[in-house]
Amino acid sequence: MMRNIHMVQCLLGAVLLSCAPHSMGQAPPGAAGINGLALNLHALLTAQDPSANIFFSPFSISSAFSYVYLGARGNTKAELDFVFGFGTQGFFSPTNLVQQSAAGLVQLLVANKLYLQREFVPKPEFTQLIPDGTAIETLDFLRDPAGSVQAINQFVSTVTRGNIQNILQSVRPDTLMVIANAIFFKGAWTTTFDARLTTQAEFRGFEQTFLVDMMTRDNAMLRYAENFPIRNTQILELPYGDGAVSMFIVLPGQPGRAAFSEVQAALQSLNFGEFRSNVGATAVTVRIPRFEISQTVDLTQSLPALGLRDVFGPAADLSGISDTQLSVSFAVHKARIQVDEEGTTAAAATVLATTRSAGPINPVFSADRPFFFFIVDNASGVILFMGSVQQFLPGL
Repeated sequence: MMRNIHMVQCLLGAVLLSCAPHSMGQAPPGAAGINGLALNLHALLTAQDPSANIFFSPFSISSAFSYVYLGARGNTKAELDFVFGFGTQGFFSPTNLVQQSAAGLVQLLVANKLYLQREFVPKPEFTQLIPDGTAIETLDFLRDPAGSVQAINQFVSTVTRGNIQNILQSVRPDTLMVIANAIFFKGAWTTTFDARLTTQAEFRGFEQTFLVDMMTRDNAMLRYAENFPIRNTQILELPYGDGAVSMFIVLPGQPGRAAFSEVQAALQSLNFGEFRSNVGATAVTVRIPRFEISQTVDLTQSLPALGLRDVFGPAADLSGISDTQLSVSFAVHKARIQVDEEGTTAAAATVLATTRSAGPINPVFSADRPFFFFIVDNASGVILFMGSVQQFLPGL
């Protein structure tokens, strides 16, 4: 009989700022792998839909597949190493992230849960490797699939504050395991934008110009760089709370697809830690649009192009989980971000299912053309979320 394991990863992030110093030092194990995934997957998603806005959490996706890696063997494990850097750099622990502070200006919450079919017992060597803090709960996917789906979706909705709904549509009656990990982030800008200064302005997309709500700050003392380490760019850091988490915006020097593509290629070849260290404090006039992005990514279609193939088919070797022949039958990632004068709210979830054999005095930073953005935990250097804004459609 065909047997399935559904692994659901919904990474919940809520960071409440600590007073940790703003560090650009050595990233902890696993950070480089997450950051590399961010840049590579963004380039791939852009190539698949060149004019679409992009938003996802490389942290969530990496966390989801880290559970698969614990039971992977042979070439399946080697491919996971190649795409995620697990073997050479290790896993990134959520305990490395900025911790909660009394200020409450930034929230980054992380929650993990492992759901098991009540008759299913994974190999002890697998369960012994499950990270601390992963709660384990028994469900009955065979006899109560609807109730099981409801319980998992409720967990995801709760930890993402309702931003990710119905991540899981159904489970097969032979589902054996679901892993849920969710990320929710909410951060207030260190200095908010005055809503009275927000005006409508043009945003020059690739194919058309959009009228958008442009937020403005004059004479803002922020970390900023021009033309270095990427030529023909402006780079701006907008900190949240006391600076433990920041949004970095990379703005091509000119509008148009050619300039955007050139910057994207340069980003992929950079060490992200060095990129962050090249910005310095200066007074700058800032103009960025309000924006909101929601995206769903079918990872079974995207990750094979990055080198992860065996795990999705009959060649998968997940014998470290169970003696049953398993493969990942689907992997879906959902993410949402909203940016306004007060700050940023972002959430993401990843679901894996595994089946058998399956100018003025101050420089002006005016984001009036397509740009890239990153939400970064500064102490660890991990990219929590990455995206790009290329167009504004009705409702955005």
